[in-house]
Amino acid sequence: MHIIQGCIRYRMYQDLENENRFALEQELESETSLHQFIRSNAYLKILALIELSNQTPEILFITTSKIGGIEIAEAVRGEKSLKCSPARPEFFLK
Repeated sequence: MHIIQGCIRYRMYQDLENENRFALEQELESETSLHQFIRSNAYLKILALIELSNQTPEILFITTSKIGGIEIAEAVRGEKSLKCSPARPEFFLK
C-alpha cells in the first residue's frame, strides 16, 4: 500500500497463531486526513479484501483530540501534584 497524504505512520501485523488474521494500524495527522483516506483508492482496496473474507472483520476508527503527558493529569486535578523522574519512571506524590 502506498503511503497517503497525511499519514504519519502505518503498521501491519500478522497474528502468530492464525496466519490469515491481520491488523492494520494507521496514524494520520488529522481527522481531515482520515476522511481523505476513507475516500481514497487505497481504502477501496481494503474494502475489496474485506469483501473476499469469509469472516466479518472488526473495524475500529479511534480518533483523539489531544495527546499529552502528565500535564493533562495536572490540569484535570487543578494542581501540580505529580512528578516523574527521568531516571526512575515511577510516579511519586509530593
